[in-house]
Amino acid sequence: MPKPTLGSRASAVREGVADLCEQRVDPDDLVHEVAERLRRVVPYDSGTWMTSDPETLLPTGLHTVGLIAGVHAEEIRNELAGTDVNRFVDLDRCGHSAVSLAAATGGEVGRSARHRLVYAPIGLRDELRLLARAGSATWGMGCLISRHTVRDHVKSIFAKVAVTSRPELTAALGAEGAAVGREGDACHRAQVSAQ
Repeated sequence: MPKPTLGSRASAVREGVADLCEQRVDPDDLVHEVAERLRRVVPYDSGTWMTSDPETLLPTGLHTVGLIAGVHAEEIRNELAGTDVNRFVDLDRCGHSAVSLAAATGGEVGRSARHRLVYAPIGLRDELRLLARAGSATWGMGCLISRHTVRDHVKSIFAKVAVTSRPELTAALGAEGAAVGREGDACHRAQVSAQ
């Protein structure tokens, strides 16, 4: 049986998380399970997952994955005290559900104090911040940090397939690759226009 594509694996995880959210699960257990399921399709080096008060967006519970000493405490300090890029309250106010630091800064992640002070000194590059919502209420937040940016991942795929551009990659991967490429392009355009 062929390995499912990222799109189908992501859809299965999304559906599984939605089903889990419909059950009566302890909030901390829910956050832990969501973190584990998402990591299967979106690998990251370190992550902070929080339940939050929908009125204030203040964290009410914390779950960490791949703990790197001091990172998570500094992220929270930066979030509460600063005016940095992609703060959870700003994402919520703008209606965004997920935004990477690289996308928000046009690839210039050094524009973020959080990146300069917390991530760069320990070799981390990009972060994906996301909000978990029920209707208009944000009940959870996540911050996934990686040593790589999405652009780094794409470059490594180009190298593995021996191509230099997205059109060459989709041609090399055939019809399935072309469909995935169109889906990715549409998703990228939607993300850029949402910013």
